[in-house]
Amino acid sequence: MIVVLAVSLASPVFVRIGGPTLVWLPDAAAHRAGGFDLPISAFLVTVAALWLMAARSQQRLPRLRLRTDRPAAAFAAVASLALCVGLFTRHDLNAGLYFAQTVGPLGAYYVASRLVRSERQGFRVLATITVAAVVSAALIFGQSLVSRGPFDVFGASLEDHVGPLNIYQANDYVPFTFAIVYLMALCCAIVRNQLNATFAMALFVLLVVALGLYARGPVLVLMMGLGVLVVATWRDHQSRVPSAIALTVAGFALATVLGFDSMERVSLVGARLGESAWHAVVRSQPASPTTAPTPNPSTGIVPPTQQLTPDQSSNETRLTALAISTSFVLRNPLFGSGFAPIPWQELSPIVRALAPTRLYPTHNQYLDLALRGGIPLLLVFLWLVVAVVGAASRVMRFGETAGARSLGAVMLTVLVPALIVGNMYQNNFTQPFSAFLLWFLLGMSAGLSQIGTRGSTP
Repeated sequence: MIVVLAVSLASPVFVRIGGPTLVWLPDAAAHRAGGFDLPISAFLVTVAALWLMAARSQQRLPRLRLRTDRPAAAFAAVASLALCVGLFTRHDLNAGLYFAQTVGPLGAYYVASRLVRSERQGFRVLATITVAAVVSAALIFGQSLVSRGPFDVFGASLEDHVGPLNIYQANDYVPFTFAIVYLMALCCAIVRNQLNATFAMALFVLLVVALGLYARGPVLVLMMGLGVLVVATWRDHQSRVPSAIALTVAGFALATVLGFDSMERVSLVGARLGESAWHAVVRSQPASPTTAPTPNPSTGIVPPTQQLTPDQSSNETRLTALAISTSFVLRNPLFGSGFAPIPWQELSPIVRALAPTRLYPTHNQYLDLALRGGIPLLLVFLWLVVAVVGAASRVMRFGETAGARSLGAVMLTVLVPALIVGNMYQNNFTQPFSAFLLWFLLGMSAGLSQIGTRGSTP
């Protein structure tokens, strides 16, 4: 069962509930509207978690057995309280859907923390996730190769479909997931001395596809993740780390030479930040005032403009979302929106076109949790992830076996960049495709302290 779940966690196969199908001609992908897209992992992990919970209850095994179980249970409890408040005050049943989206991935934490019971099993699960991600990336690359030919395959972002199957979230959460799986697999290869030519080529394909799917975020996650990997593995594996660095640098070099959209977008952001820093140092006005609109003096929110490029518009939209969301959370600190969609009158006239059933997108995981369930929900989430990262760090440094220490290094290599970088630009722990994998890795990390010492009963 754990192998099937591992495959589903890294496979970008989605099911649409309501609205048009995801299996159609590729050009229909831009016209999809309505309904909900869920990865197959959401269904399989939920069924597995319910089955495991029933089995453990029948055997009368303790429900809370790990240090991190308490913050995990507190997260579910605080979210439930916020939901009750939201239903009572806003009378919107859509709150239940966003509550399920937030709390549902906890099932992956539960399954991983109970079923992964040995170092060998842990590495086998990580290997299965890697294979699923590499195969998925190869299919996406193959589709682009067939559609465009070998000379134009990188002329734009890679295709967002494989045959008639459209890949939802191909521009954001899929490349992010490929990026963290790449870091995970690369760290595993270092600590287990398995970075041979075949494995390196497979990881190179995964890296190229992660960089070739337009998104800027995975580029930043990979940069920081490589630094964490070096720190986590240098002491015990100095001779193997340079190969991992060379492989990653080669992928970035290829992406830069071929002009991948993701690399160009990151370079534009870097140039803009550098320009802003320079003008701040010399205390002068920006050289190109027409590229940045003037904020409203009363709200500090930047109005839309036709003069911005798509990337500049995206950046301004995200800054606007941060300002609007922060303002709402400060006015509703205890329970946020209670998971219910927020009328635009409570946010800003700028977002009057927001669908009444859609929760306002914050483009920041931490702010998103505060908006959904209030500051207490955010604090409990921080308690949980800090406890999990702390557990993985202790195992990496003081684990009883080399395998346990290696697993600790792998988990840190994935979780630290996801939490510090990835969560700052998108909602990786609540959007289902990335969320179920990340919560699964949180569960594995939480159970590391028990590997090799706990009993064999799941």
